[in-house]
Amino acid sequence: MHQRAIAECFTKVAETKFPIKVEEFFNLFLSDKAVNFIKSFHRRCGDKEFKCSSWCPHDKFGHVRDVSFQHPIKIYFGAKFGSCQEAQKFRIYRNSHLVIETSQDISGVSRGVQNSGKIEKIRLID
Repeated sequence: MHQRAIAECFTKVAETKFPIKVEEFFNLFLSDKAVNFIKSFHRRCGDKEFKCSSWCPHDKFGHVRDVSFQHPIKIYFGAKFGSCQEAQKFRIYRNSHLVIETSQDISGVSRGVQNSGKIEKIRLID
């Protein structure tokens, strides 16, 4: 497998090899059957009111789902939780190339802490 250049608008945070096939990774951590795992992860992060819709087909980006939860805010004044809304998308390309995109909007917190429109992309290749 050859290295691909990363567009200037992105920052590579990490790269590693998983001893697992892309399909198995998806089934364990992202599929509709993995919702209990995801809910457990959020609970351990201190999140509450976790909701996750099922994946559904999307005309332009494979499949999409909505995730929402209340995330604790660790500041001494103001709101104790921020409302987090995520739109998650995935598409599988040839040769088990999986692309996951997450956009996130956090509301109900002070302007200095608010995060809106954050987009993360993850590429997984067998």
